[in-house]
Amino acid sequence: MEPLDPEITIEPTSSSLALQGTRRALAKTGPQHATTWRKVAFATAAGVVPAMVGLALAGRSKRLGLFAGGLTGLLLGVARWQLQRWFTAEPAYELETRIGELELRRYAPHIEARTHMYHLPFEDALDEGFRRLASYIFGGNAKHERLQMSAPVTTRGEEIGMTTPVITAGGIAGPHTMSFVMPAGRDLESLPSPVDDGIELCEIPERRIAVLGFRGAADASHVAEAEQRLLAAVAAAGLTPNGDPAFAGFDPPTTLPLLRRNEVWIEVL
Repeated sequence: MEPLDPEITIEPTSSSLALQGTRRALAKTGPQHATTWRKVAFATAAGVVPAMVGLALAGRSKRLGLFAGGLTGLLLGVARWQLQRWFTAEPAYELETRIGELELRRYAPHIEARTHMYHLPFEDALDEGFRRLASYIFGGNAKHERLQMSAPVTTRGEEIGMTTPVITAGGIAGPHTMSFVMPAGRDLESLPSPVDDGIELCEIPERRIAVLGFRGAADASHVAEAEQRLLAAVAAAGLTPNGDPAFAGFDPPTTLPLLRRNEVWIEVL
C-alpha cells in the first residue's frame, strides 16, 4: 500500500458519515491517515541509518564511526520527539476547497472527550485541560484502559452573550472547553467511562469547518490574532459562522514553536 501524504485528504466512507437524522449513537471516530507505516518506517530508519553512518566512517577511525553513528541516532530521536504529530492519528475529513489562506473541511462524525475550565486564563486552561484529558486516555477511566492519542487537541473560549472570546490581561477569558478526539473505530458503547466527573464523552455530528493555520507559539495573543484573521477571511469568503472560534493544536507542549502546526477553526453553515 502506497504511503499517504498527510496533506492529501480522504473522503470519509458512507459508513462513517452518519446523517444527522440517523441515530447518533452510531457515530464513530475514523482516521484521516494511517500512522502505522510511519512508525514502522521511522523505527527501521532509526536502527539502520546510524549503523550505516557508523560503518561508513569506521574505516577512517573506529572512534569516529562510533561517534557519528551515535550522533545520528540521537538526531533521529530528537526529530521523532519534535515531529510527534506525524505519528499521531487525525479524525477523517474531506477537503472541500481552499480560499486564499482559508481551508474548508467537512469532518465526519466522531467522538470527543471534553472538559471545561473556569476562571483560568488561556495558557493555564491549556495546561489544566490537557492534564485532565491525558489522565483519561492514559488509564484514568473505569476500565483502566490506555487509549491512543489523536490530534488535534481543540480549545474553545466561551463567553455568554458574545460571539468571540474576550482578551484580558491574563489571556483569553474563560470558561474554556478542551476536547480530545477519541481513537478510530471507537463509539460511546466501546469507550471506557471517565472516572473524573469533569470529563464527558460527546458525539459530534458531521461538521463543516473553516480552518486557518499559523506557526509559532500558541499563547493567548497569537491565538487571538489568528482568530481575528480567521473571522475576517470567513466574512470575505461569504461564509456564515456557526459558533465561536477554537484553537486546534497538533503538537505536544514540548515541540519547538517554529515546528508546530497550529490552526484556528470555526464551524460554518
